[in-house]
Amino acid sequence: YEFDPTYGDNPFLIPVAGTVYAVFYGSVPGPTIKTFNIGNDGDIDEATGIIDTLVLDTTGGYAQVVRLHPTLPVFAVAYSGPDTDGMIKTVQRFGRSDRNIAWLLEPHGLRPDPYHDALELEDYFGAVLTFDHRYLHREKWRFYPFGGSWIHPNDWGLKGKTHIVSILASQKNTTEGHRLRHSVRYRYLDRIKNFGFGIYGPKLEALAPFMYSVIIESAREEDYFSEKLIDCICVGTVPIYWGSPKITEHFEAEGMIVFQDIDEIDQILGGLSAEDYAARLPAIEKNIELAKQYRCAEDWIFRAYPDLFGENSNG
Repeated sequence: YEFDPTYGDNPFLIPVAGTVYAVFYGSVPGPTIKTFNIGNDGDIDEATGIIDTLVLDTTGGYAQVVRLHPTLPVFAVAYSGPDTDGMIKTVQRFGRSDRNIAWLLEPHGLRPDPYHDALELEDYFGAVLTFDHRYLHREKWRFYPFGGSWIHPNDWGLKGKTHIVSILASQKNTTEGHRLRHSVRYRYLDRIKNFGFGIYGPKLEALAPFMYSVIIESAREEDYFSEKLIDCICVGTVPIYWGSPKITEHFEAEGMIVFQDIDEIDQILGGLSAEDYAARLPAIEKNIELAKQYRCAEDWIFRAYPDLFGENSNG
């Protein structure tokens, strides 16, 4: 790509998002920002690649672009010179495109700011991906299951079970789920094998040898389930689960034990046994297969929404 000298000299690139870049031109006829998209072949089609052009007003002095957001195309122009006092002026957002996708990863209760940003900048995106059903009535917002897995695919499958029940708990203590995890952990120290806090081995060791494991999501939201659940299911361990109220719409109910309150744990623990586990085996095996579709969110999104990937959706 050859920079257009009619816009001035000393151009430099500013990454915007993905393959979208801006070129900042200095000098006369006035500092200019041009944004464009680089195609798969690495070239820019001037007819379709230029997204927007913005000429900066430098009446008050010299202009320099300052990025306001680490990932979204929100910029300011910092003016300086003999007739200014270092004024900073916010400029229009640019680079709107149906090829831009916002992908929200954390529950709203844990990280609300990205949701606010996505709402404010909604017109910049062709789609906003979320598992939060409260936003799915909006035209551009689409559902995806968070899922994921921290256990290597080679380690998926039924394992020999030598222990009854475990729990994993990190040091986090921010959300309702974090606090419930700690409450269960401390109340049942003598009945549930504890893992976490960075002092035990790989996650596989905390799940694979156990018939059951207490799985508590960080947040309880209607369609949110995470790698905590998938990692438990994928090695044939029955989750004693607190989280999504709709979880049995995704997995076989007989392959898991759902609870709502810590006071239910006593009765649940009293019913755990090798015989109970064996009776659940058909559902456990089916859940392992169901979990495979949630192992990688990127793959799920690619399969579910080929329109977001254009010509790449076939390969």
